Amino acid sequence: MTSRGSLFPATPPRAEHTIPVSGGHSLYVAEYGSATGVPIVYVHGGPGGGIPRHAKRLFDPDVYRVVLFDQRGCGRSTCADRLQENTTHSLVADIELIRLSLHIDQWLVMGSSYGSLLSVLYTLRHPSCVLGCVLQGVFLGRRAELEWLFEGGAARFFPEKWKDFEVGCGDVSTAASAEPHPLPHIAAYHSAVLYPEASRVHPPPEGARTEVGASASRARAAALAFVSWEDEMETLCPQPVSSGGAEVECGAQIALHHFLHGCFLPDEGVLPEVTAARTRLGAAPCIIIQGRHDVVCPPVAAFELHLAWPGSRLHIVEGAAHALFEKVMRCAAQAALADMLARLTVTSRRTSPHGLAGQKRGRHGE
Repeated sequence: MTSRGSLFPATPPRAEHTIPVSGGHSLYVAEYGSATGVPIVYVHGGPGGGIPRHAKRLFDPDVYRVVLFDQRGCGRSTCADRLQENTTHSLVADIELIRLSLHIDQWLVMGSSYGSLLSVLYTLRHPSCVLGCVLQGVFLGRRAELEWLFEGGAARFFPEKWKDFEVGCGDVSTAASAEPHPLPHIAAYHSAVLYPEASRVHPPPEGARTEVGASASRARAAALAFVSWEDEMETLCPQPVSSGGAEVECGAQIALHHFLHGCFLPDEGVLPEVTAARTRLGAAPCIIIQGRHDVVCPPVAAFELHLAWPGSRLHIVEGAAHALFEKVMRCAAQAALADMLARLTVTSRRTSPHGLAGQKRGRHGE
């Protein structure tokens, strides 16, 4: 046992898998914990962030069968082109393919930040496969949320860091004058990171993406500036972001690809779909944990999701920002997991003579 908020001891994966999906991608999937534990999949943020270093240590290995995976194009997942068929909808479809490949009937779904958006979409698409959702640092995929983070809203709290962010993508006004984009800073960074030898006009010309060459240092610098802007706001006591090399550049490319396309969702994001599916979602328990001082994904999104999802529980975590692995948020996350497990145990005893264990081991398919 470990005290609430502490990380469990690090262990090697119990099993590792390579799962081919569409677009020439292969996903890296790792399992931790008990083979007969309650299945739970953790959906990381970013997009393009990869499995967080401490994710495997958040869950009690005696209780859970933990499934972690690197989303398309990042971490140890492989591909010829990380942006090929890399959309919000393909990432959601991948979660279901992982479930089928691992012969899991139903599982808990936990998502952080962009992973919370993917988790909500997955639950909407496959409600019968979801035992319950735990969502942290909620992001709903709305244009207004992207405007807040990248077009001047969050800058009111971090004006000195915003100045660095603006410098990192060059002259936005000059680029925007050629062909305006509703998210000019995102478009300028997209051009600087993915098309470093092209002019700063967005969107860039078809097929203009270059190989790493003379402009590689410019692309890396822009990627680091982009990633640093969000990373330095994630905690109440920010730490400098390391240069990171290829990992930072990869994450920036994937994130900018998704954000430039509005997360491949309507401007209103996923919330209207949640509202329309109230009856269906009511059967899936949901616990939302949200930092009071989250500037990356302000608490209003979590509150609106809570209002739209019948029976959901919302816990605003005082003294917490956006990051999951600060101790106060880890404590809240582990409390939410314990609460979810208790709710599922009570429900399963009413519906199955075998309790929760009767639900957690199953055959291939739904």
